Amino acid sequence: MDWIAVDRGARLRLWKMNGTTVLGRADAPRPETREALLAALPERSGPVVVAGAADLWDLWSPLPAAVPAPVLRDGLHLLPGLRQDRPLPDAVNGAMAPIAGLLAVHPQFDGTLVVAGERTVWASLSAGEVTDTRSTLTGRLFDALATGGTVDERAFAAALPATLSRPETLAAQLAVPGRDDAHLAAALIGAELAATKAWWLGRSVLVTGEGALPDLLVRALSAQGVSARAVPEEELWLAGLRPRPISA
Repeated sequence: MDWIAVDRGARLRLWKMNGTTVLGRADAPRPETREALLAALPERSGPVVVAGAADLWDLWSPLPAAVPAPVLRDGLHLLPGLRQDRPLPDAVNGAMAPIAGLLAVHPQFDGTLVVAGERTVWASLSAGEVTDTRSTLTGRLFDALATGGTVDERAFAAALPATLSRPETLAAQLAVPGRDDAHLAAALIGAELAATKAWWLGRSVLVTGEGALPDLLVRALSAQGVSARAVPEEELWLAGLRPRPISA
């Protein structure tokens, strides 16, 4: 069966699919309206499954919850997002595809999935449900403040404990003269781990996403004795976007 997978994240990504085989890939700027999204889609002869557009159709399910079934709107199979009010208000939209993908492949996974990117989502999963989430803007801050240099692994590891043990010093750490990208990454990720301790302490953690952030998170978590490993990004997204029964 031919179908199209669509991820509306930091940008629009499209995969032309035949079953589980990728026939083609394309990228486009992120559409900010329903009309722009519909106009950006290619001609289709099969289902179009879209993640990351819950905000455009106001499709949300409260946590805790199993991943909701896709909803048919304007001819598209839309993955609803997830919202929580406590302990901290949060909304999961762009990370729905990999969360759905992991639970499709490993429905009994008990641990945390981290979807790293411009917006990083920590999703706690148990018994086939998402129990709670925590989102951060570490990726966006790093992109805004980085110089574009390489992140030295030894310098990163040496600098990590500073904000992990004292996250209240983050603003001061960012102001250190001559700070390089290794120290920037360590400061931001250290503060992130401090803010998400309940999501990784004593838990199995899988990390996915684009760019350097997933590997840095795995290194930082492993240094804390956490069982953490990276998972191929595209594999999870496509597993989560695979056509399945839709809701009314």
